[in-house]
Amino acid sequence: MPSDSTAALSTPTILIVGDAPESLEQLGRILAEAGYQVRKVGSGELAVAPAQTSPTDLVILDVEASGQRGYETCRQIKQHQQTQQLPIVFVSAFQDASDKVRAFSAGAVDYITKPFQAPEVLARVATHVRLNALQRRLEAQNRELERLATTDPLTGLLNRRSFTSYGLNYLAQASRYGTHFSLTLFDIDGFKGINDAYGHDVGDKVLVIVTRRIRQQLRDVDLFARWGGEEFIILSPKTTCERAAHLAERLRRCLLARPIEPAGFVTASFGIATERSGESFDDLIRCADHALLSAKEGGRNRVVTASEERLLQWAN
Repeated sequence: MPSDSTAALSTPTILIVGDAPESLEQLGRILAEAGYQVRKVGSGELAVAPAQTSPTDLVILDVEASGQRGYETCRQIKQHQQTQQLPIVFVSAFQDASDKVRAFSAGAVDYITKPFQAPEVLARVATHVRLNALQRRLEAQNRELERLATTDPLTGLLNRRSFTSYGLNYLAQASRYGTHFSLTLFDIDGFKGINDAYGHDVGDKVLVIVTRRIRQQLRDVDLFARWGGEEFIILSPKTTCERAAHLAERLRRCLLARPIEPAGFVTASFGIATERSGESFDDLIRCADHALLSAKEGGRNRVVTASEERLLQWAN
């Protein structure tokens, strides 16, 4: 049987490949009796697609009859991104060192010579299935750590650090290719009063609903992040100052469309800045922040756009 640690994850599936019916049957019986799910295909040409499209934990490639084609099958499986990490074990009557070297060069993780014994096959299979499961778990944990490091846990948006990293890349591209982008910095009006009156649970609810409403209005290419507290930021690629102002006005009206109970109608103030040649990302942020401050001082619930010549104010 598979080890308890492997079986706890799921019942491993083994794909057996080869054109020797007796060998396929023998390997299939050994593995099935040990509790593995077994799939068998009669040639290498038929193995690549199932390895890609069906859940597979390990491939056993019997090359006794398929000969040189077995090495090519191994290479083809390893060429595809979704099966690059799939462990492949060769089973063969070829016992020359050169044959083993070719197998490992093609991407195999192990090589079992015939005549094989069932305990040896099971021990090697269990080892590689377990290693593959651990590798997948490690990759999943790394992806989760990356997600936690780059996103805000409450809203699921990019966090400040991650957004800044993307922003610096956009600034470098704008400088190189002459493209432009705009930043929209916005802040929920009177958010402290919401927390004081209704508690932080309601405050969190407001942040989540505001995030959802704003995100629904944005393009897939727009970057949306929680800048801090009740403050958010949007990077709009290839967007002029005027277009960014129209977007912000639409977002402002979107927030006013429906109340967020029990807090009631929630408004936000918006400040916009557009990238200019020679300007640093910090300069651009400060420009947007200055426009946001002007929106706050001008009565809140409005959009203020900072430009090189003037502040254009959009009031409700």
